[in-house]
Amino acid sequence: MTVAGAAPRLDACLAPLRRGTGDPSVRRVRDTWWRATRTPAGPALQALWRVGGDVAVTCWGEGAGWLAEAAPRLLGADDDLAGFDPGRDPVVAEAARQRP
Repeated sequence: MTVAGAAPRLDACLAPLRRGTGDPSVRRVRDTWWRATRTPAGPALQALWRVGGDVAVTCWGEGAGWLAEAAPRLLGADDDLAGFDPGRDPVVAEAARQRP
């Protein structure tokens, strides 16, 4: 599966899920993010990597289908900026400017 247009957000979306450098459930190995998680359909493993301007996603395990279907949301496809006003705080405004 490929998530179109998600490559710029890959690191920003997945790095916060890692709980320290020794977290066994979320790791980055070279250019691929590996994520082990529980889903409503069962446990699953997910690999995500950049392919041009897109992100390729492969999943394994009982919850593979659920995890693959949720990948666009994980990468921000359903994010809604309505009501977001970065101008209220200069630090937030600068972060929004640098990473739209």
